[in-house]
Parts: sequence; C-alpha cells; structure tokens
Amino acid sequence: MQESSWKYKRIINRALYSLRGSLFTLKIIKNVIFYIRLVTRKAQQVKPDLSVEKIYSENGKYLYIANPKVATRSVIDYLTKFDKGNIAYKNLSLGELFKKHPKIMSYYKFSFVRNPWARTYSCWVDKITNQNKFCDIIIISRFKGLYPDMPFPEFVNWLSTDEGQDKFADRHWMSQSKLLEFESGDTQSVFIGKLENIENDFKLVARKLSIGPVILPVLNKTQISSLAYRDHYTDNLKEIIARRYKEDIKRYNYFFEQD
Repeated sequence: MQESSWKYKRIINRALYSLRGSLFTLKIIKNVIFYIRLVTRKAQQVKPDLSVEKIYSENGKYLYIANPKVATRSVIDYLTKFDKGNIAYKNLSLGELFKKHPKIMSYYKFSFVRNPWARTYSCWVDKITNQNKFCDIIIISRFKGLYPDMPFPEFVNWLSTDEGQDKFADRHWMSQSKLLEFESGDTQSVFIGKLENIENDFKLVARKLSIGPVILPVLNKTQISSLAYRDHYTDNLKEIIARRYKEDIKRYNYFFEQD
C-alpha cells in the first residue's frame, strides 16, 4: 500500500524518512535531534493537546471531529473529495471552536473511536518506535520520560505516570472521551461510530451528509482488522491500559478481546 505523503509534511520527518534505508545513520541523527530538542524545551510547560483536526461545512451543516489513529485520513479524504470547496479546517479544541463559531454547535457532529488497547499499540508503532517507519521526534521530545524506540511495555507504563496523564497528553494518546468532550461535558449530541464497525457506522453518517457514496472510497483494512496488538500485552499491561483509559472503555463499551 502506498504511504500517504501527509505523514511526512514536516521537514524533519521528510529528512528522516529519506534515510530509512540506512538504519544506523537514521538512529544517530534521530537521537541527536531528540536530545537537542529535549534540552531546548526543558523549561517549557507541556500542555494538553486538544487541537485535533475539525472539519466543518456551512452548506452541509456538519462537523467532523478527527480522532487520531481512527481512520482520520480516510474520512478527511472522503469529505475533501465529495464536498470540495465547502469545507473548512480548524485545529482548535471543541470549546475554542464553538466560542469562535457558535452556530456550529447546532450542526450534525460525528467522530469515530477505537479500542483503547489497539489504539495505544498503534500509537507506539507510529509515533514512538522505528519498527516500521521512524518515531516522531517533534512529539516525543516534548515529554519527560519518552525517548526514541522506547519498548512497548515501557511506553504503557509511562502512560500510567503523572507525565502520561491527560492533563499533559498529546492528542495521539489523549483519552478519546476527552478529545470528544465539550466544555459543558456534553457528549450526547455527537454521533460516535467505532473503527471496528466503521463500514456500517460510516453508512449512517454518509446518508446523513448526502454528499457522496455511502462507503469510504479509501479504507485502511489492515488498521481495522489487525489484531496484532493482542500479542504485545501481558496481563499487567492490559490492566494498566484498562485503568488509564477507564472512561473510554466504559463510555464506548470496549474490552480487550474485541474484534
């Protein structure tokens, strides 16, 4: 499958990706960049990152709240293709967005969530380790205790520390219920579909939007069907994630052995 260029839009990311054939050189450069950024950012207070992509249409009167690691690119590509010229992008928290554009509060709002154990593993693969691509230096250098190619068990344990909590979290490991929560605490007025059932759930959304076909034209099947995360969890690691994301698990009715 061809990798989307959007993943490498940052200059540093593109440079690192170009060196993927030389892992030794990549590792050295990656660590140098990491420690430079770590030193220069030491005095800065890390703030929670609630600024996930929001796409809305005044004509269609809908708002899509992108949830990282949950088929966001497929949904954004769909909206871009079939509602071209009518959509606007905002990287704001929901509270900030509604303050600036209060009329959006009455729009049809939708998003998708994912099994927290699978999402955590996907986040580690994509952002922390160099297992398939390269870790995201820009992100991990902001946080005390994170480092390039950190083993998965260490990352899971880090999420349970004070540094890994939602009050500091990057959006890629922020609790999904937090990302989808209004300042008033209202979450009932948002349609929440599931990645594990996205083909059926997106049909409901597409029929409501009435801008294109009722299926996603480009869908990452491996992301939906992959159960690889199960092999990387011990009983202890399962329990850590269960505690860390207990609100997500309760609100969206997830359990570990879920297909």
